[in-house]
Amino acid sequence: MERRRSLICTMLASIFFCFPLQAVQVWDGVVSSVTDDNIQITNDSVIGSHIDVKAETTNIFVSLAQDSTLFGSGELHLFAAVNRKIQFDLSHSLKFTGSTSDLLVTVNGGGTVEFVLYDDMKVTFTATDEGGGAKFYVIMDVSDQPTVKFIRNSQASDSNVEIVVAEKSIISYLAKTGCLKVLTRLEQLNLFLKILLQIQDE
Repeated sequence: MERRRSLICTMLASIFFCFPLQAVQVWDGVVSSVTDDNIQITNDSVIGSHIDVKAETTNIFVSLAQDSTLFGSGELHLFAAVNRKIQFDLSHSLKFTGSTSDLLVTVNGGGTVEFVLYDDMKVTFTATDEGGGAKFYVIMDVSDQPTVKFIRNSQASDSNVEIVVAEKSIISYLAKTGCLKVLTRLEQLNLFLKILLQIQDE
């Protein structure tokens, strides 16, 4: 009986260690670079330098505890390897804002960056009154062709979600090839789902 119990424990331990736990990095005012860990944004946080978020061997999921702003004059580089993704799970609204100068957000690699928006949520690229805006670039070359998607979480709701490009800010790309998509799932669902893109005046 003891031998059987020991064998079962050994098997369970082997199964457990085959599936490594993915850590969660918390951004609560101060941010740091992340590789293959999930991120929880719990408060407005400063991008004041070069920050890397890399999904190299596994997917990364970014969640928000409340409406939050990533702001500053630094650089946020989002890298997803082929067949990997960085998913912003927006059950709260997220804002990218420049500070004394522009906040630069880039996407590269051969994978995907997704913004999954829940009902009535927004992702906003904007500026402070006295400073720079948020510049969002998809960077592509012959070997790396990343994809950026803005997707609704709800397949049945009529509520709006919004992508807002406000003053001094842009969403663009620098490359010969690649893909920027706003998906409403119409092809799969044959439903009318609202995603609003606002491009505001300077």
